[in-house]
Amino acid sequence: MKPTMRQRITIKIPIFDSKGKQIYNDYGIAKTESKTDKCRTRENANVQRDELLSIQDANDEIDVLPTFPVVSDAEVTYTTISGKKKKGKVVAYSESTNLTASRVYFRTLIVDAKA
Repeated sequence: MKPTMRQRITIKIPIFDSKGKQIYNDYGIAKTESKTDKCRTRENANVQRDELLSIQDANDEIDVLPTFPVVSDAEVTYTTISGKKKKGKVVAYSESTNLTASRVYFRTLIVDAKA
């Protein structure tokens, strides 16, 4: 089943030359290109409490189309269901396929979220 995708995502993908090396600008910052597409987001927050401290961990799950380019450690900007814009880095991704794994329905990105 394909989820309805009503949010937007923008990913910054590094640019490589013909030899496979990453291209940098005059200041040593990697050049990137932006790709925008529709997505579906789910916000997850975990709070781990100890006697001395509490740790908050937020990992958001974003479903994208199978044609959307995905790179680990890429920066993404996306809107949540409530319309709030967030930024984060792609930690991992997985693919949802049919039973024979011959067709990919969508990809799920795990994003380390920052408000």
